[in-house]
Amino acid sequence: MNLTDSLSKILPQERVSTRYLDRIAFANDASVYRKVPRAIVHPTTIEQVRGLLAFSRRERLPVTFRAAGTSRLAPSASRLPANAATTSGV
Repeated sequence: MNLTDSLSKILPQERVSTRYLDRIAFANDASVYRKVPRAIVHPTTIEQVRGLLAFSRRERLPVTFRAAGTSRLAPSASRLPANAATTSGV
């Protein structure tokens, strides 16, 4: 099963993207780091965030949360390409 299918079991498919253009849009913040995520997800409920974190733990995939406040002083970068999750609306 591919990553999109796996994540679509946790979130509605329209809230999951593995399109290259979407992934590039989330590859940078205000810092000098550029890490292209494997997928972008937009959870809207606590249950979806819990499901995403459980999936991440089970599959040993890092998750990087992007929200207001990522900056040069505290970039949201992990050492490995991660799944990026936005948290607006949760």
